[in-house]
Amino acid sequence: MLKTLSHSKLEQIRACPLSAYFDHILKTPPETQFSDISLIGKSTHTTISTSIKEIKTLHLNTLNPVLTPTILDDLNRSIQEGMLGVLQANNADDETCDIVANCLTNFMQLMERRYSYCEQKNLSPIQFLPSIVEERYTTTLNDITFRGDIDAIFKDSKLWPIDWKTNSNTTITPAMIRQATCYALLYNSNIGIDQTPITEFFMVNLRKKVNLNKCLIKITPSMIEEQKQEILQSWETFNGNYFPKNKSYTSCLFCNHKLLCLSYDDEGHPIQ
Repeated sequence: MLKTLSHSKLEQIRACPLSAYFDHILKTPPETQFSDISLIGKSTHTTISTSIKEIKTLHLNTLNPVLTPTILDDLNRSIQEGMLGVLQANNADDETCDIVANCLTNFMQLMERRYSYCEQKNLSPIQFLPSIVEERYTTTLNDITFRGDIDAIFKDSKLWPIDWKTNSNTTITPAMIRQATCYALLYNSNIGIDQTPITEFFMVNLRKKVNLNKCLIKITPSMIEEQKQEILQSWETFNGNYFPKNKSYTSCLFCNHKLLCLSYDDEGHPIQ
């Protein structure tokens, strides 16, 4: 039985319940590893989060911090040093290094635009840097524990919640909309009535130059209610011991359990 649900588990159940059963109930070791794909995302996310935390410690520990260009220089230095350290530690190949470097270059260009915006608005370094970095949120729906990690939230006169993307598909997908809705549900369930809820989310793909207008997903109350119902339905189905195969090209292409799957029928029962 599943103990918790998350957006990624929901997407796996949606793609193929049997694959989710192998991963989360049987806890079967994967047959294959998509190392290059995962390393790009891991390296980019780790470098960004570690660098932001370092710069927050360096620049926000004074009584009245002032926004100066030094903060950008220090962030860029930290990004470059962090990237080299992560890639070398993981023995990344040249192609992976190039993609990660490009993602982090686009991240720094975004932060340069953020700096100009904060400078024009006379904002502080506290508002220039994200107030939240890789923070986990948890909520409960009918005794179901649902959780997720939000990459970053910038706060000034509005909220700018962001999820960093590094995959080759640079368009907004239905899965990203569901993910943004899940994160809005989690965040809004953890704030007081006097705090600003998330009503929009930015799925920022760092493979290309960032245009925030094209990354924006509007979140409505009806979307959050629909997401709640999917969580409840997925929980009920999955914990009802029904794990049918979903034999689609995309579901099977990136499956880690192709050989094991052959020993189960279409309804998810072991073949005797």
